[in-house]
Amino acid sequence: MNGMLVVLATFLALPVAPMSGSPEPTTRAWLILQQGLANKRAEKRANAVHALRLLPNNPRAQSLVASALTDQSPKVRAAAARALGPMGAVSAVPKLKIALNDKEPAVVLATAHSLFLLGDRDEAYEIDYEMLIGERKAANGFVASGMDELIQKPWL
Repeated sequence: MNGMLVVLATFLALPVAPMSGSPEPTTRAWLILQQGLANKRAEKRANAVHALRLLPNNPRAQSLVASALTDQSPKVRAAAARALGPMGAVSAVPKLKIALNDKEPAVVLATAHSLFLLGDRDEAYEIDYEMLIGERKAANGFVASGMDELIQKPWL
């Protein structure tokens, strides 16, 4: 499925030559990407976000990826935050600034990097500085992650 999403995203980025007047392949490609974003599995949603990243300067793709910043999975949120900078999604800067408050360090770091790429360097430098001096947590510690796992599995 990974390969198919990349091929579909690449196809969407190419200029469409007028064929028989049918936009069906493009419509189908968008439908597959949207289904990937709505999939129950976080890995599939993250893959769809990665595929959309291949569509720079595409407002529709940027909007879909920006919406993934609020996904329940930190993996998907991090993928979305990582994608918006290279996509040139300046319209997503307000949503990225909100994502700086995410509890997952991977999301915050990806967000800071995208903000840096989009020209908001002060925010990115501030996050890097906070991580460097220990004011902001860089990653969950071993004990904390073990406790989180125990809390999530009450049958143990």
